[in-house]
Amino acid sequence: MSHLDDAVIIRRWAEVGVEVLRSHRAELNALNVFPVPDGDTGTNLYLTFRAAAEAEAARTGAPDDARDALNSMARGALLGARGNSGVILAQVLQAVAQSVAATSGGLNFKHIMVTVAQAARSAVADPQEGTALTVLDAAAAALANEPSVAASAARESLERTTDMLPILRAAGVVDAGGRGAVLLLDALNAIWHGADFDSPSVGFVPDAAPHAAACDADAAYEVMFVVATSRADEVVGAIENHGVSLVVTRGAELTHIHLHADAPELVLARVGAITEVKHVRMESLTATPRARSLVAQAFGSGIVRVLVDAGVTIVPCEPDARASVQDFVSAALKSGAREVIVLPGDKDSLSVASIAAEELKREAIRAVVVPTQFITETLAAVSVADMDSDIEKLVRSLTEASEAVTTLTVSVASRDSQTPIGAISAGDFLGFINGDIRAAATSLESAVEAVIGAVTEAQLITVIVGSHVSESERRSALELLEQSFESAEFYIVEGHQDVWRLMVGFE
Repeated sequence: MSHLDDAVIIRRWAEVGVEVLRSHRAELNALNVFPVPDGDTGTNLYLTFRAAAEAEAARTGAPDDARDALNSMARGALLGARGNSGVILAQVLQAVAQSVAATSGGLNFKHIMVTVAQAARSAVADPQEGTALTVLDAAAAALANEPSVAASAARESLERTTDMLPILRAAGVVDAGGRGAVLLLDALNAIWHGADFDSPSVGFVPDAAPHAAACDADAAYEVMFVVATSRADEVVGAIENHGVSLVVTRGAELTHIHLHADAPELVLARVGAITEVKHVRMESLTATPRARSLVAQAFGSGIVRVLVDAGVTIVPCEPDARASVQDFVSAALKSGAREVIVLPGDKDSLSVASIAAEELKREAIRAVVVPTQFITETLAAVSVADMDSDIEKLVRSLTEASEAVTTLTVSVASRDSQTPIGAISAGDFLGFINGDIRAAATSLESAVEAVIGAVTEAQLITVIVGSHVSESERRSALELLEQSFESAEFYIVEGHQDVWRLMVGFE
């Protein structure tokens, strides 16, 4: 029976693979000569595979069920995919899981490798030779029944990638994604044969990531999100002409989509008109890496866009799914900074962010939490951030800015309920001050009017408008605020988020 039928082997590969990619992360990042689309290949592969390994470790199926183990890894990678290389890795794991699910009897390594190569190539809208796709093709072409021959073929192909792409030849390096594929094959080979891990580097590895001046960003933003697989074809058709570097990873129920775009809100709006959008990530492709970074939890594409433009690394979340410790850790690693300031933006995530800060010490990263409890506080803190100042002074200024904010929020009740202000009905507009419910009303404007008296003065007012606010609601609420605070300066953000119809920060 093949070792792939052994769930213990699969789990061991997941564990070892994470450590291998962790230890080789700097090497892979240094090999990557493309400032875009995947300038931190090592980090992206490591975080994606770690998400897969964590999902496998947390599964509740039978311990000896190899198919369940592979399915868990595939789903974890799909939801945790980072960057082009991570999305391709997720597609590879999806292909393995789907191939295994369709196979009766023992699992065939040769067949799986062919499936992997085909899946990786099909995931990329514009495949190029001299990349990980070429390396996986070579591994599959070896038609091996176990990983040692496939790994050797992959390594030989990797060495040839230097001459296949001009940008690799100019830098004298091999492809970073291809090197990552070799590392994972070598890890599987070591476990398969009960040997020590060995994967000598191929070609020149620079001390730091080289910059290829001729390779400019193909768009301003990298956007990643998840949709229902049943609507994936429709989604792809709606956005394929609104960006580049399109990579699609299809799971049985969910599909992960990666795109580079200059107008990410337009892309997400088009998708949102078709189906629900989940796990949105957005990163700037033109930002310059810094030794110190702000890391903030946020949702809503408009809010995320504002923060990304300010140089913030986003910890993605959903209103009903706050970020985990590992989500915060992953975002900090993605920033590439050795010092990070974490802005939770949610009172229920304060302890999670603090644990993440402790975990980051294992990665030799200094992390400090500024306990923002609302996204309005996060925006206020970011607006005063002098990233070149002394870190103690920086943290103090961010904390003072966030503490000076009073936050008014309005949402709509989803059901009848008893609250501290009495009974409320489904459909009521609920007004909150700093998270405490103060009023229930029949309209957005009247909810704002009912609670606005709690704010005595403001010099700057930040208004975040939600997705489901009509133009008339928007206009009447803004007019009320402007009349109540005539001397204040207003900053309007189209938040594109579903929970809060309105969120207002008074400073």
